Amino acid sequence: GGINQVGNDLFVAQGSMGLSWMQNTGIPAAKQYFKSGVAIVILMGVNDLRNQDNYISYLNSNVSSWTSSGAKVYFVSVNPCDGDYAHMNSRISTFNSNLKKGLSNKIGWINTHDNLTFKTVDGLHYNQDTSIKIYNYIKNKV
Repeated sequence: GGINQVGNDLFVAQGSMGLSWMQNTGIPAAKQYFKSGVAIVILMGVNDLRNQDNYISYLNSNVSSWTSSGAKVYFVSVNPCDGDYAHMNSRISTFNSNLKKGLSNKIGWINTHDNLTFKTVDGLHYNQDTSIKIYNYIKNKV
Protein backbone atom coordinates (compact mmCIF):
# COMPACT_ATOMS: atom_id res chain seq x y z
CA GLY A 1 0.00 0.00 0.00
CA GLY A 2 0.89 3.66 -0.21
CA ILE A 3 2.85 5.39 -2.96
CA ASN A 4 5.55 3.37 -4.69
CA GLN A 5 7.64 4.23 -7.72
CA VAL A 6 8.94 1.53 -10.06
CA GLY A 7 10.98 3.00 -12.88
CA ASN A 8 8.88 5.80 -14.36
CA ASP A 9 5.64 4.34 -13.01
CA LEU A 10 4.03 5.54 -9.81
CA PHE A 11 1.60 3.28 -7.96
CA VAL A 12 -0.89 4.63 -5.45
CA ALA A 13 -2.49 1.53 -4.03
CA GLN A 14 -3.98 -0.13 -1.00
CA GLY A 15 -5.29 -3.65 -0.70
CA SER A 16 -8.88 -4.38 0.34
CA MET A 17 -10.10 -0.85 -0.41
CA GLY A 18 -12.71 0.66 -2.69
CA LEU A 19 -14.26 3.91 -3.83
CA SER A 20 -14.13 5.65 -0.45
CA TRP A 21 -10.39 5.05 -0.21
CA MET A 22 -9.90 6.23 -3.80
CA GLN A 23 -11.84 9.45 -3.14
CA ASN A 24 -10.37 10.28 0.27
CA THR A 25 -6.81 8.93 0.05
CA GLY A 26 -5.75 7.57 -3.34
CA ILE A 27 -6.69 10.43 -5.66
CA PRO A 28 -5.59 13.18 -3.23
CA ALA A 29 -2.19 11.45 -2.88
CA ALA A 30 -1.77 11.11 -6.65
CA LYS A 31 -3.28 14.41 -7.81
CA GLN A 32 0.03 16.29 -7.77
CA TYR A 33 1.20 13.98 -10.59
CA PHE A 34 -1.76 14.63 -12.93
CA LYS A 35 -0.02 16.50 -15.74
CA SER A 36 0.69 16.34 -19.46
CA GLY A 37 2.02 12.99 -20.60
CA VAL A 38 0.70 11.13 -17.55
CA ALA A 39 -1.67 8.17 -17.79
CA ILE A 40 -3.95 7.86 -14.77
CA VAL A 41 -4.87 4.18 -14.64
CA ILE A 42 -7.60 3.13 -12.22
CA LEU A 43 -7.68 -0.57 -11.47
CA MET A 44 -9.94 -1.93 -8.77
CA GLY A 45 -10.60 -5.40 -7.43
CA VAL A 46 -13.79 -7.12 -6.34
CA ASN A 47 -14.18 -5.40 -2.96
CA ASP A 48 -16.56 -2.72 -4.15
CA LEU A 49 -18.73 -4.16 -6.93
CA ARG A 50 -21.89 -2.85 -5.27
CA ASN A 51 -20.71 0.72 -5.84
CA GLN A 52 -20.80 0.74 -9.65
CA ASP A 53 -23.14 3.75 -9.95
CA ASN A 54 -21.03 5.72 -7.47
CA TYR A 55 -17.86 4.90 -9.43
CA ILE A 56 -19.49 6.14 -12.63
CA SER A 57 -20.69 9.33 -10.97
CA TYR A 58 -17.38 10.05 -9.23
CA LEU A 59 -15.19 9.36 -12.26
CA ASN A 60 -17.41 11.23 -14.71
CA SER A 61 -17.67 14.29 -12.49
CA ASN A 62 -13.90 14.46 -11.94
CA VAL A 63 -12.35 13.41 -15.25
CA SER A 64 -12.35 16.93 -16.72
CA SER A 65 -10.41 18.38 -13.79
CA TRP A 66 -7.97 15.46 -13.80
CA THR A 67 -7.27 15.83 -17.52
CA SER A 68 -7.24 19.65 -17.67
CA SER A 69 -3.44 19.71 -17.61
CA GLY A 70 -3.05 17.03 -20.27
CA ALA A 71 -3.21 13.76 -18.32
CA LYS A 72 -5.29 10.88 -19.69
CA VAL A 73 -7.57 8.69 -17.56
CA TYR A 74 -8.14 4.97 -18.05
CA PHE A 75 -10.28 2.47 -16.17
CA VAL A 76 -9.25 -1.17 -16.19
CA SER A 77 -11.92 -3.85 -16.11
CA VAL A 78 -12.28 -5.86 -12.92
CA ASN A 79 -10.87 -9.31 -13.59
CA PRO A 80 -12.35 -12.74 -12.96
CA CYS A 81 -12.00 -15.02 -9.97
CA ASP A 82 -11.83 -18.79 -9.83
CA GLY A 83 -12.18 -21.61 -7.32
CA ASP A 84 -14.23 -20.69 -4.25
CA TYR A 85 -14.67 -17.14 -5.61
CA ALA A 86 -15.92 -18.06 -9.10
CA HIS A 87 -19.49 -17.26 -7.99
CA MET A 88 -18.52 -13.56 -8.17
CA ASN A 89 -17.85 -13.64 -11.92
CA SER A 90 -21.39 -12.75 -13.00
CA ARG A 91 -21.32 -9.68 -10.71
CA ILE A 92 -17.91 -8.76 -12.11
CA SER A 93 -19.24 -8.98 -15.68
CA THR A 94 -22.24 -6.81 -14.79
CA PHE A 95 -19.98 -4.24 -13.08
CA ASN A 96 -17.67 -4.11 -16.11
CA SER A 97 -20.52 -3.81 -18.58
CA ASN A 98 -22.21 -1.02 -16.63
CA LEU A 99 -18.96 0.91 -16.15
CA LYS A 100 -18.00 0.60 -19.80
CA LYS A 101 -21.43 1.94 -20.83
CA GLY A 102 -21.66 4.60 -18.14
CA LEU A 103 -18.20 6.15 -18.14
CA SER A 104 -17.50 9.36 -20.01
CA ASN A 105 -15.83 9.04 -23.40
CA LYS A 106 -12.96 11.01 -21.79
CA ILE A 107 -12.10 7.84 -19.85
CA GLY A 108 -10.38 5.09 -21.78
CA TRP A 109 -11.51 1.52 -21.18
CA ILE A 110 -8.84 -1.18 -20.86
CA ASN A 111 -10.40 -4.64 -21.07
CA THR A 112 -8.01 -7.04 -19.39
CA HIS A 113 -10.94 -9.24 -18.29
CA ASP A 114 -11.70 -10.53 -21.78
CA ASN A 115 -8.21 -10.36 -23.24
CA LEU A 116 -5.99 -12.23 -20.77
CA THR A 117 -5.93 -15.56 -18.99
CA PHE A 118 -5.68 -15.47 -15.22
CA LYS A 119 -4.09 -17.73 -12.63
CA THR A 120 -4.69 -17.13 -8.96
CA VAL A 121 -2.99 -18.33 -5.81
CA ASP A 122 -6.25 -18.55 -3.87
CA GLY A 123 -9.12 -17.95 -6.29
CA LEU A 124 -9.02 -14.19 -5.70
CA HIS A 125 -5.43 -12.91 -5.85
CA TYR A 126 -3.33 -13.36 -8.99
CA ASN A 127 0.01 -15.07 -9.11
CA GLN A 128 3.10 -13.08 -10.07
CA ASP A 129 3.06 -14.11 -13.75
CA THR A 130 -0.56 -13.02 -14.13
CA SER A 131 0.13 -9.72 -12.37
CA ILE A 132 3.00 -9.05 -14.78
CA LYS A 133 0.76 -9.90 -17.76
CA ILE A 134 -1.88 -7.44 -16.51
CA TYR A 135 0.76 -4.73 -16.00
CA ASN A 136 2.27 -5.24 -19.47
CA TYR A 137 -1.15 -5.28 -21.15
CA ILE A 138 -2.05 -1.97 -19.49
CA LYS A 139 1.31 -0.43 -20.43
CA ASN A 140 0.70 -1.36 -24.07
CA LYS A 141 -2.76 0.24 -24.03
CA VAL A 142 -1.73 3.60 -22.58
